[in-house]
Amino acid sequence: LGLQAGWFQKRLDWGRLTFADQWNGISVFNNPTSEIQPAATTQSYIDFSSGGVVYNSNFFGGLAFNHINQPNECILCADAEHDFLSRLPMKVTLHGGGLLPLDGSKNPKSLISLNMLYQQQSGKGIDTLKRGFPQFDQLNTFFVCVCIGMRSDFRKYFYQY
Repeated sequence: LGLQAGWFQKRLDWGRLTFADQWNGISVFNNPTSEIQPAATTQSYIDFSSGGVVYNSNFFGGLAFNHINQPNECILCADAEHDFLSRLPMKVTLHGGGLLPLDGSKNPKSLISLNMLYQQQSGKGIDTLKRGFPQFDQLNTFFVCVCIGMRSDFRKYFYQY
């Protein structure tokens, strides 16, 4: 069982931003802007994660939860609607695998290793877009890895597909 806590701070440097009304029409952004600087340009938050794994000599499996508290990442949010849209969605990860001996012995020379990873993170399109990623409503990843190989006393040789 594992627990993780992190503290994050995001900062917006208002002086380094350029706006459309600063364009002089020729080549540079040198006009003053009419945009009003917000009162707060930083956002700090705590993020909690947890997970666990079970295993024996041939198999393992685990489950992890990231962003359990779904922290608010928004720096400029002024109303409840944007506060809801800017929360970091929880991510769930399920993983497992095992070693399957081909000759049935406890210390096999030939074996197959199977591994699996599944991740899901649901969110709003605006949430993923504001962080610079393409707009997706949901992230689902499923990965299966099959390895076949041989081992000696000091070396392991595997082919992965």
